[in-house]
This record gives sequence, structure tokens and C-alpha cells, in this order.
Amino acid sequence: MNEQVLAAVEEDPAGRIWCEVCGTDEHIFIERARWRRRGGAEFWDIDYTCTKCDSFYGHAVRDSEVTPALMAAMAVAQSGVALGRAAQS
Repeated sequence: MNEQVLAAVEEDPAGRIWCEVCGTDEHIFIERARWRRRGGAEFWDIDYTCTKCDSFYGHAVRDSEVTPALMAAMAVAQSGVALGRAAQS
């Protein structure tokens, strides 16, 4: 990730997993969540789609800013990835 983009994302609170087109988080589906460490900081790289307008986003969230609701949604996404891989085998 570009350092300027990372800096901009770091300023954005965890609550901004949001569809800019629809102006809501109501239709967000988390596709993938990956834990990363950059420069001593811990992040989750989260890829998500708005199921209403089909917009795709990527967002980095500091590990310390992950809310219980976001963690639950990421767990569901991780389960889906694992199930998808098992089904493809």
C-alpha cells in the first residue's frame, strides 16, 4: 500500500467501513480480512462490497480500533473463505 494512502486510511476511524455511493453501511458484505503489521503497528486489511450497488472497497483498520461488531463480521468472512476453499477441493 502506498504510504500516503496508508496515512489517509489511518486517519479514518474504524466506523468508516461504508459505501460512498449509497451513503450507508447497511448493505456491506466483508469479502476478506487479513491481519498485517506495518512499521510496528497492527492492522486489518478489509475488502468489502456493497451488495446494493456492487461497489468494492478496501480499508485498513488499526487492530486497536476493531469493534466487536466488525470482529464478528470479519469472523463470518473468514469462515466463508475457509468453507469456499474446502468446497473447491
